[in-house]
Amino acid sequence: MTAAGEPVPEDPFDIAVVGGGAGGVLCAIHALRMSKPDVRIILVEPEPVLARGVAYATALPEHLLNVPARRMSAFDSKPDDFVEFLVAAEPEAAPQTLANGYAQRRQYGEYLRQRLWQAREASATTLVVLRDRVEALNREHGGLRLE
Repeated sequence: MTAAGEPVPEDPFDIAVVGGGAGGVLCAIHALRMSKPDVRIILVEPEPVLARGVAYATALPEHLLNVPARRMSAFDSKPDDFVEFLVAAEPEAAPQTLANGYAQRRQYGEYLRQRLWQAREASATTLVVLRDRVEALNREHGGLRLE
């Protein structure tokens, strides 16, 4: 079943992203932005919430990033993107203070999830999120099959 509870399409996928932590979500975001409309992407993650993984699953506000927010954008072409996300969430805060500060780890996970859904909406490429675990990768009919 997909994240939306729909059956997994039987047609093959062109790109498979295994793991929906920060790295997997960043990979899916950029694949959506760079792929042609007929490309099919599947992101496989057993946990119900994407972009958490070990690093960003904490709910404790004292768990901070170890890099200033100004250096955490998901996009080279938009270096202030994460800071803009933080400013939108805290409009009363000074942008420069947020940029030079160390944001909460959970905020970065929220940022990545939001950017993934935005990339999905803006792309003609298909992205299916499957809540499952990959246990094997096998060669099959000139391609690869995830088990």
